[in-house]
Amino acid sequence: MKWNSLEWIKYAWLEILKKTMQERGMMMSMQGTYQREWTQEFTKMKDIITISELDVVSDLYCVKRTMVKEYVFENLPATQTHEKDEWFAVYNSATKQLVDVKGGRSCSFYPTRSMLLFDDNTYQRISQKTSI
Repeated sequence: MKWNSLEWIKYAWLEILKKTMQERGMMMSMQGTYQREWTQEFTKMKDIITISELDVVSDLYCVKRTMVKEYVFENLPATQTHEKDEWFAVYNSATKQLVDVKGGRSCSFYPTRSMLLFDDNTYQRISQKTSI
């Protein structure tokens, strides 16, 4: 099969459009709230990460992390502590990760399973932000 110049241009255009749509789909699917829960001896812990887009042009995101620790002892009321952390990240299209602007932290995504990978831990999506 011999391709002429017009067919090559059409094919290249369709490939560029496909890649752009995949990138935008990935960036839209990573917004939302992710959670991880675990229990230690006398403590129930819940780690919640919320990702929201701040700027479409620069692909800037706000990442908020809240860790809730509930201390449970026999016959005593439970006490809770909350630790909050917030940072800004940009989307790196080469690695398909959110990377902290100040460095040191990055988030990877597994959109087909609604998972976030952060700090060697797996978080499950509990809600998705819908935006255009």
